[in-house]
Parts: sequence; C-alpha cells; structure tokens
Amino acid sequence: MDTHEFQQLVAEIRVLMVRVVKTHARSAEEYFRDKNINPVQYGVLRTLNRESLTISELSKLLFLDPSTLVPIVDDLEAKELLERNKDPQDRRRTPLSLTEKGASLLPNFTETLRDDPLYESLNALDEDKLLQFAAILREVVLKLPEGQSILCNVHDHIYKSAK
Repeated sequence: MDTHEFQQLVAEIRVLMVRVVKTHARSAEEYFRDKNINPVQYGVLRTLNRESLTISELSKLLFLDPSTLVPIVDDLEAKELLERNKDPQDRRRTPLSLTEKGASLLPNFTETLRDDPLYESLNALDEDKLLQFAAILREVVLKLPEGQSILCNVHDHIYKSAK
C-alpha cells in the first residue's frame, strides 16, 4: 500500500469511528432523556456504585477533565443522587459516594442499551469477527500515548462494574 492509499484508509477509518461514536451518543442521549440524567451522569453513578472516589480519581477512570466533572457532580448532588463526604484521614480529600436514591436508580437501567444501533450492529457480527474487532481495537489503543493505562482503566471500568 502506498502512502496516499494509507492516508485515504486512515481518513476513512477516522470518519467511520466518529460516525459510530456519534450514532451511539445520540442513541444514549435519547435513552436517558426521560430518566432525568444523561449518559455521562449515568457513567459517574455506575462508577461510584463500586467505590467512593474523588473527582480527580473519577476523572482518570472516565477519561474526563476534572473541570468537566465538577458541574456534573454538582448536578447529581442537587438531585440527591450522590454526596460529597469527608475523609477522616485527610481533610483535603473529598470522596464522592452514591446516596440510597442514586443506588436505587442504577438497577432500573440496562447495562447495555439493547436497541442501541451499535449494540445491534455488533450483535449482527459472528463471534469470531466480534472477537477480532475487539482485539484490533485493543491493539490500536495500545499504540496510543498511555495506551496500556487506557486499556487497564477500560478493563477495570467494564469488568469490575459487572461484579
């Protein structure tokens, strides 16, 4: 493959990945709209369902800047779905935890949006192709800056939350 063909292929992959992400994001927004939270807020609640974390710790797990998380946390706190706590060993540390109301909200949501176009598209692949696709994505992510850390965080986020 020559340089021009490679560049065209990379451009096509980039555009296709953006379309997949946007399609999934639109579907998730629609799903959560009537539930009075958004997909990012749901991700925060799911993550805090496993353990109490500070905004800084949460930002690393969710790949979001702390300044982006502050208004999200403020909104969830105003809805009484999470609370800020004091760490008895370190008064500078403010871990976040779910309230009973926040914890009771989580079982009402499915782990995967079954009517999500991404879910349906991946479900249409045979098992071998799906496993190959996941392996290729992991390989690509490993080549990114901090790829190993990203994969570890994704693994922890996905597989530890299933327990």
